[in-house]
Amino acid sequence: MARVPYYYEPETASEADKERYSKLQPMNIMRMMMHAGPMLDAFLAFSVPLFSTTELSPVLRQLAILRVAYKANTAYTQHHHSRIARAVGVTEEQIAAVFTDPPRLTSDIEKRLIAFTDEVILKAKPSDATFEALAAMLPVRQLQELVFVIGYYMMATRFLNTFEVDMDPNEVVVKTPTES
Repeated sequence: MARVPYYYEPETASEADKERYSKLQPMNIMRMMMHAGPMLDAFLAFSVPLFSTTELSPVLRQLAILRVAYKANTAYTQHHHSRIARAVGVTEEQIAAVFTDPPRLTSDIEKRLIAFTDEVILKAKPSDATFEALAAMLPVRQLQELVFVIGYYMMATRFLNTFEVDMDPNEVVVKTPTES
């Protein structure tokens, strides 16, 4: 159960809030983040390029997001991004592998990506060996995009965990900004 009341409740919301919320995905994270006003707008604005202008493959991006969600123990993100991951071609085996320690991935790039992600999460930066191993497989732009993805989802998972945002009803289907 959420630690604080959701900002947006349809039955008590002002007309202005109803209009604002109607432009958002009908998700509990959005209902909670509405307390923060312009911070929600900034959070959403930053998500758009993560999904629409990055060169990092959608599969690798989703594997990193799922790993962040797993390491943060955030069921909300695990649930929603497992669906998104499947939609971009991540297999059930890959999803399951990311949710294990050590991860049971088979491809070299996936193993290196997860090692990189783990070190960014746990140590604030990857070791030289981990960085160089992934840098040998990805161009600089994609490495930087990966760090932005990891950081964004670290922020999102910490928000979700701090406020104990409830899972959305089963009928809520999360869309990436490019699907909206």
